[in-house]
Amino acid sequence: MNMMKLVMLVYQVLHIIFCFKNDALSTYSEKSNVQPSTSTADFNQCAIDVELKNYPIQFVKMSFITPEQKNYILELDPCQPLPEDIPGKMYPKDKYGRHFNYLWYYRTIPDSSKVIHDWLSYSLSTDKIFCIHCLLFSINIHGMAKDGFSTWINGLARIINHEVSTYHITSTIKVKTRIKCLPLLPSMEHKHKYQISINRQIVSKLITIVIFLAQYNLGFRDHNEK
Repeated sequence: MNMMKLVMLVYQVLHIIFCFKNDALSTYSEKSNVQPSTSTADFNQCAIDVELKNYPIQFVKMSFITPEQKNYILELDPCQPLPEDIPGKMYPKDKYGRHFNYLWYYRTIPDSSKVIHDWLSYSLSTDKIFCIHCLLFSINIHGMAKDGFSTWINGLARIINHEVSTYHITSTIKVKTRIKCLPLLPSMEHKHKYQISINRQIVSKLITIVIFLAQYNLGFRDHNEK
């Protein structure tokens, strides 16, 4: 075999390996290389001095929320301070003397038991409630997603109406699906890394074969063309 052709072939194989390595590293970085700075650090850039990590107004003020940040927010419980948790042991009152009711954190089901509204977060600084599910996944960014709600005379009715709205139901389905899928991601990542390792071993063997053939000026097959 022509030595120059073998050298060119080795060069092409090495070029393919280099491109393959870069693509693999890029894919791995995009899918699994999540650094803490993409979550809490970015949140700290908001111009709000609060101690609660799940304080809703800091998420509302973010112009863009990455997938990694969405996962971080979903890992937090909703911000639902009780009267004993706030100064004066009482929620702020509006001009009509009405205020938020902590009982709205729960929904009473037909058997009289209570289920927590895991989407409802209360902001003490703005005296509003927000829907975290809609904030993260709804195409309708107004209402409880970004604007919040504080007309307390219609508080319970507004919460009930929002919970049965199409936008909210769609957002909640996305949240539940995402939460169910999160435990599967580590195994998928392990499988992906394992496949990359196998591919590298295969290509490494091919390079060794090509270099050996080039050193001894041998062909890829013998003279029998049958």
